[in-house]
Amino acid sequence: MPHFACNRCSSDVSRLRAEKSLRDFVRNLNSPLVSTDKRDALSFLGTGLTDLLDRSAGRKVHEAIDRALLRHANDYGELARIRSRRSGRVIFIELALRFDPSLSIAQINQRIDALKQSLGHEIEHADISVLALAATR
Repeated sequence: MPHFACNRCSSDVSRLRAEKSLRDFVRNLNSPLVSTDKRDALSFLGTGLTDLLDRSAGRKVHEAIDRALLRHANDYGELARIRSRRSGRVIFIELALRFDPSLSIAQINQRIDALKQSLGHEIEHADISVLALAATR
């Protein structure tokens, strides 16, 4: 969706650069100048490092978020913000949505629960937070 795709561009480019650097690093471990023990330790570190660091949630997660938001487009007034990141196996998703001020808190919570359930079915190991904001006038 164009209203937030630009925010993802820089993080996707950074992620791709980091992944390329890591692949190059691991590929260079096969040099005869690196001992077997060091090669094994560095290879283990290089492959496990991505799971230890926070990184972009990835294109598939962003597409799943877009699909869920489209399915529930009539449940909220406006999308204010999306944040997502991956830390190990867990994908943290934060959505800030504006709701019609005439809705009760119970109605807003029902809509949020439906959206969270929809996202949870599509994205494994997701920790989903939805912030309810009043609609701007």
